[in-house]
Amino acid sequence: MIRAIMGLGNPPAQYANTRHNLGRMALEAMREKSGLNWKSYFWKNYLWCQSADEPLLVLSKTYMNLSGEAAYKVAKSRGLKPSEILIILDDSFLPLGKLRYRKEGSSGGHNGLGSVLEVFGTEEVPRLRMGTGIGSANMAERVLEDFPKEDIPYVKAMTGYLEDLPKRLFLNEEKTINEINNWRAPIAEDASN
Repeated sequence: MIRAIMGLGNPPAQYANTRHNLGRMALEAMREKSGLNWKSYFWKNYLWCQSADEPLLVLSKTYMNLSGEAAYKVAKSRGLKPSEILIILDDSFLPLGKLRYRKEGSSGGHNGLGSVLEVFGTEEVPRLRMGTGIGSANMAERVLEDFPKEDIPYVKAMTGYLEDLPKRLFLNEEKTINEINNWRAPIAEDASN
């Protein structure tokens, strides 16, 4: 059972609209939909909020490559197993507008997810990948670029689709996972016609 959802990204404002911050964008959409405000203590390296009976929403205060530090603190302070924390992240190899949920596996070369898996010492950490479709060419530079104007509708479609994810996971986790894996941004489908 998913008890926390953590969005990966880089906290400084200059990274807010970059491809690498897609996980954070999804968490912001969830928070806005719930009408909650982020809470924080200066000694914790993450922000959180939570609606009754729904998974805890978490944003790391660390940079992407140190995401595991925040994930570990969340798990320790909340008494969570790695398998109860869903990590949401960008994926350069997934087509733009596509989502993929897996309950375990490797990092696939993603440094933020790699950091999380390393601190937990297991690959049994659920993750939801959000496709940016940029591939491997100049990836290190391109993930830190803002989304170009033509990609924004796909970003809005993905984050909009995920804004009620905490409630859907709470009501029926397996059904929600299947729906996510079969979904693709309608704009992406229209563009392929």
